[in-house]
Amino acid sequence: MQRIEVKNFGPLKDINLEIKDYMVFIGPQASGKSTLAKLIYFFWKVESDIYRKEIIPNYILSKISDSSFNESNSINKFTSQIRELFFELFPTHRNGQIRFIYSNGAKIQIDVARWSEKLNEDIIIDNSFFSDLNEFDERVRILKDNKFLFEGGTEDTQKPSKRQLDYLAQILLDNMLDNTPGEANPEIIFIPAGRSILSLLSNAFTFIDSNNLDYFNENFIRFTNKVRKFLTSPDHDNLFGRKFIMSSKREEEDIYSLSNELSFNVLKGDFHVGDNGDGIMQYHNNSGYVIPLKHTSSGQQEASWLINVIQYILAESYANGYDIIIEEPEAHLFPDAQRDITKLITLLSSPDLEKKTRLIVTTHSPYILATLNNSIKAFTTAQIENKSEEVAKILSKEFWINPENLFVGFMNKNEGEDNFGIQDIFDHESRLIDHEVLDQVSDDIIKQFDDLLDIQYSE
Repeated sequence: MQRIEVKNFGPLKDINLEIKDYMVFIGPQASGKSTLAKLIYFFWKVESDIYRKEIIPNYILSKISDSSFNESNSINKFTSQIRELFFELFPTHRNGQIRFIYSNGAKIQIDVARWSEKLNEDIIIDNSFFSDLNEFDERVRILKDNKFLFEGGTEDTQKPSKRQLDYLAQILLDNMLDNTPGEANPEIIFIPAGRSILSLLSNAFTFIDSNNLDYFNENFIRFTNKVRKFLTSPDHDNLFGRKFIMSSKREEEDIYSLSNELSFNVLKGDFHVGDNGDGIMQYHNNSGYVIPLKHTSSGQQEASWLINVIQYILAESYANGYDIIIEEPEAHLFPDAQRDITKLITLLSSPDLEKKTRLIVTTHSPYILATLNNSIKAFTTAQIENKSEEVAKILSKEFWINPENLFVGFMNKNEGEDNFGIQDIFDHESRLIDHEVLDQVSDDIIKQFDDLLDIQYSE
């Protein structure tokens, strides 16, 4: 299991949290939900993009080509790239300590104040990160002995080209990752709030000036360019959309038909990609017509690209795993649509997907928690003998959530301070999410109303 520890970073006072497969952070605005989610995203990117895609391949290449490998230089390079990424994601932070522990026990510790003051040891990387590199040595030797892999003959004097070395390095890297349990390299996606901006950009995505965007919005927009190609492909037509829902191709519910139904319920139509820009196909009075996305409701604009990404991941899950962070999926949606978007997100955690997906959701909505509670209750009830089929008639098994894989945390303000911790609000006795901290607001409203009634009817 992975773990993150945070002290005095932004609004976060003291966090010590185990990373689970499905995590939900709920709480007031400016309480640190997004800060915590972004920190986890950062450390995932360090492992995925820096360590696995740069440090390891460079090591393999140096071994294959018999060049000298300087571990100190690699640590310095690793540290420098971590620092660069961190302050691209968190440019305004000047204090705090963060430590992340990966599944294999490797640790990275960052002291933001030391970096701000230009002091040494602002970033400390645990040596166990580089102990993994020793495992490659024997595999490199075996590969190098297979001279038939090199083009142009098998003479001992044959010198492999740079392209051939890169090819061998990639073979070895892929082989190592495929044979390391739980250490596959997933694609990491951060879906920011304010997604309605995409309704204005439409086909002009490639012309955006990245200097006007923060890291998270820029990267999400780049990712949607990939999704856009999927939306116009036969794969999308074969799996999604109202036309497919109305056809009789599927006799039973599956993850795609459930996604179609929920997507249509939220958007009130089909997402449409055309030469004149994006839109939503509306169906009224037995006719269908496209409304440009920028002219649709704020809820449709916020939800459309979240839904597009979810459908893309469902379609691509056979080939790749994903780590996904979603900010405020409920934005501008009516309660029934908040329920449906939560169920749609939960499809990404289905065990029926071939590759694993981890989810982090930040939210203000109690309806999301209520929907998750139904999924938890369905899972636990289905464990009772002979109850599974009966439960599935009420809630399809694709929506069930094993509570062992779930964390729900409330961003709790520390008494007398302007910072926050996180409170686990999953009741392990009832095996449900505890709404008490959220119901306090309703109780206050009801009490105020009762006080007003007392005044009205007092003599």
